[in-house]
Amino acid sequence: MADHSYSQAAIAAALDACAREPVHSPGAIQPVGCLISLDADLQEVRQVSANLEAVIGIGVDDALAGLPEDLLGRELVERLRRELAHHDRLPSAIISRLGPRAKSAPFHLVAYRSGSRIVVELEPTHPDDGLELLDKVNELLLEISWIEDSDTLLQTLVRRVQQLTG
Repeated sequence: MADHSYSQAAIAAALDACAREPVHSPGAIQPVGCLISLDADLQEVRQVSANLEAVIGIGVDDALAGLPEDLLGRELVERLRRELAHHDRLPSAIISRLGPRAKSAPFHLVAYRSGSRIVVELEPTHPDDGLELLDKVNELLLEISWIEDSDTLLQTLVRRVQQLTG
């Protein structure tokens, strides 16, 4: 019979190491999306990715000189403020339109705390995409990032894979 205590200990150690591994690194964003880094109170734009203008139509200098509401819109900033008040990340990815100066197409948005900043990652959605596989996988990753025990993690993964594959 196999020694299950060793394998469970190894699994626990691997899960612990994984939990400490930074999933999001500011500055590392796919070229189709962009990144906006805000102060913890969502009052100032601190940093943006170089491709911001190509993705949302607002130049880097204008973005850095403006307010978060100029980029994201008042409603979205208030939603982020509410949802991040007691959590380190949004409970799931959202699709939203941005502020009046940004391109009007909807964007796939993920937001989380990174040190003393709030990082917002944006990726344009495509009308024919809907909530396709990437969106579903991102939602799964966000869901499982909150899970602390291996039994719940495995049950959640099985359930979500069944949903994805039918």
